[in-house]
Amino acid sequence: MKNILRYLKGYPKATLKVNGSNVIEVYCDASFNLHHDGKGHSGCLVKYGGNCTWISKKQKVVTSSSFESEFVCLFNSLFYVMELRNFLREIGECPKVIIYEDNAAVLAVIKNGTGCNGTSKHMNVKIGYVKQVIEENNFEIKYLDTKNMIADILTKPIVGKSFLELRERLFEKL
Repeated sequence: MKNILRYLKGYPKATLKVNGSNVIEVYCDASFNLHHDGKGHSGCLVKYGGNCTWISKKQKVVTSSSFESEFVCLFNSLFYVMELRNFLREIGECPKVIIYEDNAAVLAVIKNGTGCNGTSKHMNVKIGYVKQVIEENNFEIKYLDTKNMIADILTKPIVGKSFLELRERLFEKL
């Protein structure tokens, strides 16, 4: 983003065009215990204005369940989404943010405030942060069935028909 701003500052006649979309779509998914050291893998795919960007990386902490792994992914993804949304606001865009999640327990904690019993302190902090960011910024979070989760392609090896279907969905609306 800094490079874009430097470029625009150096060339005042240059413009940044976005394909008229008013929605940032965020697809978050994680694979629990995927790596040999017990760490999971996060995948976040962001679509906006005919553009697509993604993050796929090994998680920095060991989690004890798929719920925790998904929350770590969502927590880390929100930093990127907030930067993008704030940047777009600076240039006069006010996009709505929709986050797609395929873990029902994550959605229940965010929407209903259901308990976080048994989670460690670091997870309670992440849960609190995610809930706060979503509520304060009016982000919409929606359930998306696992078979339709585009970010799945970023979290684990997928082959055959499943890979081809996810690849096609990845490039829809671009």
